[in-house]
Amino acid sequence: MNFLKENEQFNLDLFDSIVQIFYYGKENEKQNAHQMLIDFQQNQLSWKYVDLIIQNSNSQESRFIALNILENAIKFNWESIETSDQENITNFIIELTSQILENAETKESNKLLLNKLNLILIEILKKQQTQDLLLQIISQSSSSPLVYENTIIIIQLLLEDVFEFSQKELTNDSTKILKEQIKTIQFEIFKILTEVLIEFSQINNFEEENHLQIIQVVISLLSILFREVSPENIYQMNIIDQISINYLQEPKTSYISMKFLADISGIKSGFEFKEEYIKLFVDTTSSLMKIFQQNDLNEIFKHGLDEDHFFLKNIAIFLSKTLQAHFNLLFQQDSLFDLLHFAHDLLLNLTIINEEDSEMLTICFEYWNFFMNILSSNNAKFSIEKINSQNHLNLYNEIVEKLRELTINYMQLPSEIHLENPDEEDFTTEIQSNDIYSFMSQTLICIWKIQPQKTLDNLTQKLSNEISNLHQQNYQQITPFNRICRSISSIGKALPSTNQSSVFLTQIFSILMDLFKKCPVKNIRPIIIANILVIAAESTTFLNSSPKFLKIIINKIFQFMGKSHHELSQISCQAFSNISKRCNKQIVKQEFSEKTPFVFSIISQLNQVVSRLNQQQQQICFQSIGKIISVAPNNFKQELISNLFQNINQHFLQLFLPIQNCSKNPNKNDILHLFSGNFTEEILFILKINRSVSKTSHVSFRNQFAQFSENYLLIFQSYSSFFSSIHFDPKMTKLMNNDILTQIRLIKKEILLLFISVITHNLQTDDIDEKFLNTILDILTQDYKYNIENQNRPPEVLNLIISIISKLKSKATNQIPRIFAYVFDSTWLMIGNDHEQFPEHRINLYSLIYKIIKYCYHFFLVLNQDQFAKIIECLIWGMKHIHHLISRLGLKSLHLLFQKISSQSENAGNFYQQFYLVILNELLIIIFDTFHKQTIHNQIQFLQHLIHLVNHNKILVTLFPDFSDSYDQNEHFVKDFIFNFLKSNFPNLKESQSLLFIEQIFIQNRDNLSTPLFENLVIDFLKEIKKFLL
Repeated sequence: MNFLKENEQFNLDLFDSIVQIFYYGKENEKQNAHQMLIDFQQNQLSWKYVDLIIQNSNSQESRFIALNILENAIKFNWESIETSDQENITNFIIELTSQILENAETKESNKLLLNKLNLILIEILKKQQTQDLLLQIISQSSSSPLVYENTIIIIQLLLEDVFEFSQKELTNDSTKILKEQIKTIQFEIFKILTEVLIEFSQINNFEEENHLQIIQVVISLLSILFREVSPENIYQMNIIDQISINYLQEPKTSYISMKFLADISGIKSGFEFKEEYIKLFVDTTSSLMKIFQQNDLNEIFKHGLDEDHFFLKNIAIFLSKTLQAHFNLLFQQDSLFDLLHFAHDLLLNLTIINEEDSEMLTICFEYWNFFMNILSSNNAKFSIEKINSQNHLNLYNEIVEKLRELTINYMQLPSEIHLENPDEEDFTTEIQSNDIYSFMSQTLICIWKIQPQKTLDNLTQKLSNEISNLHQQNYQQITPFNRICRSISSIGKALPSTNQSSVFLTQIFSILMDLFKKCPVKNIRPIIIANILVIAAESTTFLNSSPKFLKIIINKIFQFMGKSHHELSQISCQAFSNISKRCNKQIVKQEFSEKTPFVFSIISQLNQVVSRLNQQQQQICFQSIGKIISVAPNNFKQELISNLFQNINQHFLQLFLPIQNCSKNPNKNDILHLFSGNFTEEILFILKINRSVSKTSHVSFRNQFAQFSENYLLIFQSYSSFFSSIHFDPKMTKLMNNDILTQIRLIKKEILLLFISVITHNLQTDDIDEKFLNTILDILTQDYKYNIENQNRPPEVLNLIISIISKLKSKATNQIPRIFAYVFDSTWLMIGNDHEQFPEHRINLYSLIYKIIKYCYHFFLVLNQDQFAKIIECLIWGMKHIHHLISRLGLKSLHLLFQKISSQSENAGNFYQQFYLVILNELLIIIFDTFHKQTIHNQIQFLQHLIHLVNHNKILVTLFPDFSDSYDQNEHFVKDFIFNFLKSNFPNLKESQSLLFIEQIFIQNRDNLSTPLFENLVIDFLKEIKKFLL
């Protein structure tokens, strides 16, 4: 069936009936109807029948589908429509819109059609001279209130499309042109929006829903225009007066008004508007003053709706941004004292009531941090001494006093040490935003700089008072105590090494230790200790200046570390880690009265308490001591490492004995012992401890590693042989279970991770000699290649090779043939059939190939043609990978390979002839498909390089067939190659569009190697043809 009769007349009855079937028919009938409608829509002339359908059909569904057809024609084929027809379409849409808007009844009954007409009109506006058509629409808006309101909706859709959603839909050039055209008529747009504001403020009737909606739209549009087009018009046309006075004080529009004022508050347009900035602050703050004279802030917060809470949030944003952006200007006006006083009081109250709202606290404390920084800095642009008004000085002092109380009372706890009221024998750590803690902590430090002794005295007094409260309340409310301690720790990290600091911290520690001793509640004591540790861990400047106190604190840490309470041990370990980072140089110093540096005592204490710590805590402590050893004098380093590992090494040798026996003379008991759960867990833990110290101790760890590296390799080799035997020996299979197999795989993995860590952190290039490489590569890579099951091939083997190449760089080239022989083919067989299995192996293989290309490129020159082709196949497979990390690695590797080859002209010719077009074709496929958007920048950079090669005659051989007479240059051939690709994959794309795009990218590449400009051309073209799929 066809909607067009033989005489090309449109069969409207048939069309209506098919539409009805599509919407309301049976399932099997719907499919046929759907296909008929699609076929009709794809007809190049279907849009010509839209007016007939609209004017003569009684079916709303038919009219809606007709408008869809017209919308698609405008979107995708506007340029092919004759100019006269374009004008007719535009007039038709405007006329039809006017008919619907004749009265409220027709508007209501045709609401969906009106929305669709508006969207179509936006598409036309984006295709034509925007300013002319929009001016025509604006000029007709006065014909009726309904047209007036619809004009506002059209402006809203256009501005949102251009300024907020254009990146997805429009090309860069189209967006730029549209923005310029809108700017040329910005006065008219501002004028109609201002008229709406004035008219509605005089009516002062917001009970009607459409009035309220229009005002909300107008104010949100003004926000877009202010941000994107012209702040000046907002100031010059008294728009802010209307919003900050008439609409902010009206309850139904206060929220959207405050949001607008918050949006524009931090934007500076130039010093010439300083009076307007002052007026913005004065009018808005005056309105807020009136609002809160009639409404209680606490009541709004407690009982208000979501919109009321957003209103308060926007007040905070407005005050914070405005006071920061125009601080100097506002504070120089003595006449503004009362308003400034109110603004700061309001912001303080907003801070107080939003104690639990992390976002609000961040907004408020961003300003308090800014303000206190100004007051505490002698070199600040806005120094306190520069403003002479005594009123302002009093205001500052009042704010500092209030803010100090507020900050201490509501100090947020940093995520890693957030202690809550204990429940029986446990207390928890909870995650909090570190942004809030950072702002509050920095604010308190600034307050301390302004009033140093007063702040320290206040903290000391508050701590004493809170301890009294704890006694009276039987230790039920611990949070205020925690917050005071966090405030002290915040100050602690800023305290210099002065007598004042020493007196303060000594007094604090004395008070807390006394509380700990006297506290009768068992569950509270760990919290007291935790606070002592946290304050100590933050006060590292003081600790570095007081070696005696540093030793006392570390001794206490190890004393608490040995307690049975898990969380307390955890915080002790964290405190020790923090101190070891910041005080490591002081710890390794040998005082005059000492026989050996204090670090020897630390290692001794660790060995005594280590059995009481869990494995993670032990790793933290060993890693921390590694940091300390890394800065020790060279004559002590090896002794320190030996002392640290003395017990561990002895235990390891005991564990290792059965492995050694098995390797020489296997027997059943030794084999069973190797697979026991305790044995594998202990070996695994010892390896982790070694790796923890390796990461932080630098070259000091070399001897420890050298002493046992062969043992580790023997363990690896032994377990590998056992894995192989499982498949051939039924008795061995019965002995194994999944848990044991998992443990063995983890041991092999941990050995590899240890070798990677040592190569990365502990060895110099000269340490990695031929013997060392032969030993580890023969054992580890052969095991990888000859493993029977893929899941038993550790991906860390590939990472180990990457670390060797990264360390040795070009010196590793001689090792690459052997490495590739062992790992490439076996890995490629694992990953080359799909995009999902063995994800770690995939990423590691492509990372390895990239490193080889980067540092050992000459390896590729000795490969035969088949071997090299297999690597190219692998890289193309990687480039096409859906996983963006692998796709990016494939692209980067191919791009780098082309760059390397272009510098080796004697080897380049065969490569280009064999692979250039293949790779270009595959690259074009992923650029124009919809699955590789995350790597688009890498794709375009690579494409630019490929075009650059032919554009600048870098390829000295012909890419086109020898028998072809059509080409005399590679550039012309590649242009045709790209054109044919586009033609075959996008048959509906006009040839002129393709030719223009190809010419543009070649010209851009020839004249300017700017990647952003080239990228814009490609992305714009992708937007143009996104309706076509490969």
